[in-house]
Parts: sequence; C-alpha cells; structure tokens
Amino acid sequence: MSELRCECRRLSDTIACVRWSGPLDWKGCEQVDRQLKELFAGGVNRLAIDMSGVGQMSSVAFGLLVFALDATARGGGALVIAAVPASIMGVMRVLGLHQVFAFAATIEEAEGILQSTTGSA
Repeated sequence: MSELRCECRRLSDTIACVRWSGPLDWKGCEQVDRQLKELFAGGVNRLAIDMSGVGQMSSVAFGLLVFALDATARGGGALVIAAVPASIMGVMRVLGLHQVFAFAATIEEAEGILQSTTGSA
C-alpha cells in the first residue's frame, strides 16, 4: 500500500502551501490532521492545498478539508484548493462541496490568490 506524502512550504508567517501525494485514507488523514493543526497553531490563516498527487480520498479526508476551511475563515484568511483530480472533483460536486471551496487550476494560481488577499476579515 502506498503512503501519503505531505510537503509544506511557508510563503510568509500567515500563508502556507501544502502538497499531498498518495491516498488520503484513514492513515493518511491522521498525518494531514496533525499537519493542519500545526499550521493553524503556528499562525497560518491562508492555505493553498495542491491535490494533484492525490489518487483517492476517504470521507474523513473531505471532513478535513471542511475543517481547514473553517479554521482559515475563523482566522480571517482563506483556503484555495488546487489541481483537484477529475475523479475527486466529481465526488465534491455530488457532495455540493464545489460550491463551498475556492479552486484554482494550479498551485501557482492558488498561491497568487492568497498572496493578493490581506488575510483580514
């Protein structure tokens, strides 16, 4: 079984970019949960998530995206999800999440969106 890889790059004190590669199953979700909590505890309120390397997602993973959206909003920031594979976007559409999240075609586009925001409510 393939394991999830989590990479993180801080663009500033309040902006981070994460890239997840592999399956977002229950084991991977534990890792993502820790990563997100560390980022938010460290002052991040604007987050770009590169999902280009994600092959599958469990229901818990969708819940973690909602958690991240809530955490960034409470912090006066924003969340942008980039490069979502078509199969995962299809599930997001069925769940109605395509109307909840902000999306970008590439991680560079997502970073640009976040860098152009002030991060304040």
